[in-house]
Parts: sequence; structure tokens; C-alpha cells
Amino acid sequence: MTARTTRRAALARGVGLALLGLVVVAGAPVHAQSQGATSSEERLSQTPDGMGSRIAVIDVQAVLRNSKAAVSIQTQIDARRDAYQSEVTEEERALREAEQDLAQRRAALDQSAYEQAARSFQDRVAEVQRTVQARKRELDEAFARAMNEVRQKMVATVAQVADERGYQVVLFKNQIVIAAKSLDISEEVQARLDFTLPKVDVDLPPLE
Repeated sequence: MTARTTRRAALARGVGLALLGLVVVAGAPVHAQSQGATSSEERLSQTPDGMGSRIAVIDVQAVLRNSKAAVSIQTQIDARRDAYQSEVTEEERALREAEQDLAQRRAALDQSAYEQAARSFQDRVAEVQRTVQARKRELDEAFARAMNEVRQKMVATVAQVADERGYQVVLFKNQIVIAAKSLDISEEVQARLDFTLPKVDVDLPPLE
């Protein structure tokens, strides 16, 4: 294993941990209209030991939301949800008809027969509800698994960019009060992510 590969692996681990936590950057308040005030670009370039050039920021949520892989995942989930909804709509129609039929037959049934028919109807309703809940859980879990693949690839991509550019710290953009636009690597990371992972096949059971 080369030194560059080792460093990239270490960066990937470090970036992964950073993406799971919160980063708070404290600094003096910026008075944009104060006489002699410098721009945010100038302030960052004046940080001690050139640290500004070794820091990058990324909009993780935007990259995950807009990446081709994430869009492909959402498209597959939406298609399956629509298919399930069509089935549920048909089940609901059948249940309404069964309920109306039971109401019409109530006068002709004795108490025992009616109660048995009502229990049977309630069992059907409960079964449909369980099916709906199971399918929702199925979709949620499938979405989470697929998006986890995208997140892992994104972390590796961030580590690759950081290694190539010499960044030592990559921060959440939404945790930064102000940052120079030149520090934002979101577009570059997404472009690379789209190239290396344009689609993720969502693991879903076949439709019955």
C-alpha cells in the first residue's frame, strides 16, 4: 500500500467521522460596513499558518439530494410506492363494498351470525392495515440502504478531493457562519460522484 493510498484511507475515515458530527466554528463578528473592513475571502486568506487554504466546506445534504444516484433511488421508490398505492386503493374499494353488504344483511342475520361476519370484516381491515405498514417499512428500509451506499461513496469522494488538494479539514457548510466560495467543494464532489455512481439499484422484492 502506497503512502498516498494510506493517507486517503485515513482521510476517508476522518471525513466519515466528521460527517457524523457537528462542527462549530467560533470567530469575531464581521461588520461588513466598518471602515477598512476586509472581505471574507481576505479574512480567510489571512488565517495563521495558511490554514484557510487547507480547509474546505461541503453542502452534504445538497450533494446527496441532487446527485444522479439519489435521484435514481427516489424514482424507483416513488414507482414502487405508486404501485402499492394502486393495490391499496383497490383493497379499500373492496372493503367499502363489504361493509355496505354487511350493513344491508344485518337485519336478516341473527346476532351470532352478524357478530361473526363483523369479526371477519374487521380481520380483513386489520390485514390490510398490516400490509400497508409492512410495505411502508419495506420502502423506508430499502431507501435507507440505497442512500447509505451513496453516502459511503460520497465520503470516499470527499477524501479523494481532500487528498488531491491538500485539505486537512472538511466542514459542514450549514455549520459555518461565513466561508469564502472558493472553499466550497460541493459541486466538484457531486460531479465526481455522478460520474462514478450515476445510479443505485434499490433492493426491492418483486411485485406479486
